Amino acid sequence: IPIAFSVATLAVPELLQRDFWSTLVIDVMVWGYLFGNLLMTTLNRRRSFLLEYCFQTALETAVAASRQADSILNHTLKNTMGDAAGNIEMFLDEVDSSTDVVYLRQSWASLRRGMRACQHRQAYLHLAAQKYKISLHPVALLEFATELTSGRQVRLNVPNVTVLLDPTLCGLIFDNVLNNAFKHGHSVNPN
Repeated sequence: IPIAFSVATLAVPELLQRDFWSTLVIDVMVWGYLFGNLLMTTLNRRRSFLLEYCFQTALETAVAASRQADSILNHTLKNTMGDAAGNIEMFLDEVDSSTDVVYLRQSWASLRRGMRACQHRQAYLHLAAQKYKISLHPVALLEFATELTSGRQVRLNVPNVTVLLDPTLCGLIFDNVLNNAFKHGHSVNPN
């Protein structure tokens, strides 16, 4: 528009006197509109990036705080279960053999399983994030199965051999299998 106006005023000088002010006003309005849109787009993008940055920072802070609180809670639960298991164990050591303490022994074993789960918390986080690295170790299979089934009324038919396996991952899987079997299995005929 400014170039066309300049060419037109050179070609027809009366146009300068007659339409100068109206063309100038139109030019200012058009350029003002374009500049205003450009400025608003830039400001909106800047505001959007700033909001995204603030949101990302707040999210990272919240996740870090949540992990720290989760870690503290995990540690506290593990210690509390350890205290309870220790008290039950001391009671079981001192009680006479005629007293029926089956359910107390099962409770003690449940607390120990909970403590084991707390100890493997970090591995479970890596597993959920699909970043878990399998770590094979020689494990006495009978001892491993006995520990997993302690406090549960199950029959074991496990050979007394040493095998290479990931005790954390296998413990999680078999513990889940046993829990599901007790929750969803047939109560009258467990076979």
